[in-house]
Amino acid sequence: MAHEEQPLPCLPGASRDPGTGGVSQVLLDALFEDAALLALPAEQAVAAHREHREAWYAGLVGPLLVPVGSVEAVCAAFGPAEDGLRVALLSEPSAGQEAIHRAGDVLREDGRAEVVAVHLPLPAGGDPGSAARQLLDALALSVPARVELRPEPGWEEALAVLAEDGAEEVALRCGPADPGRPGGPGWPPVELARALRSVVDRGLTVRVLGVRTAVGAAAGERGPDGAPSTVGALNLLCAVRAALNGAESAELADVVAETSAAPLAAAARRMSDPDAAVVRAFLTSVAAVDVPAVVAELVGLGLVTASAD
Repeated sequence: MAHEEQPLPCLPGASRDPGTGGVSQVLLDALFEDAALLALPAEQAVAAHREHREAWYAGLVGPLLVPVGSVEAVCAAFGPAEDGLRVALLSEPSAGQEAIHRAGDVLREDGRAEVVAVHLPLPAGGDPGSAARQLLDALALSVPARVELRPEPGWEEALAVLAEDGAEEVALRCGPADPGRPGGPGWPPVELARALRSVVDRGLTVRVLGVRTAVGAAAGERGPDGAPSTVGALNLLCAVRAALNGAESAELADVVAETSAAPLAAAARRMSDPDAAVVRAFLTSVAAVDVPAVVAELVGLGLVTASAD
């Protein structure tokens, strides 16, 4: 009797048997940023983020995302619970350095929150490599910049410029724009796989936006080209794991597009703490459209155990 071929042979630990038990806490520590809060008024966004930080899954949640134009309103909504809050600023395409610095100054003067990163879209128009070089030349930030690249010709040159600089982080969007935010098209799975391969090769770190599920196309959704309409958080973690194991872009595309939970869950369960730490050194965060829903999916897969509040 012929042996059934193992799924995703490029991914260590992948199996048709998902196994049992939870994953390393290191793998999911502060992984998720809640992009849904960007569509809410500042007071509601701060309150919703506070609920995340008071929930049993607080350890899975990263910094509060704050548009530079909303900083004053956000500070006005802070309460005692926000002392020591970590914040990631999001810059509009039209916002200049002055607006970013002014937002940072407002938060520093308030004294209750710490800016840990600034998200910047690569300026549109022209050659992406030149645009990246000009952006970096103009930057004067004391925290890491997350430079969002679009899936357009020349993105490899922009990535090379960022790698040469070495101090910035790459941001890639795998789905529609965040609620209430401008944004271009997401990266198709094949191109996203190529970009992740290049990120790992160049020793860069990456943040992925537009994540809606734990496993890609969890509800069976498909785009016009037959590819999953959404890339899951587990797909991304496992794709980076496979890239670190030497998988080529075509193999990574299979991991990115995987719609079965079993091989991804099996691989995630088999990551040791050191394995998980290396994966997270490259994939620093995932901006999810519905953090509680993604967490609930992970609970349903048995990868995380919900505790009573």
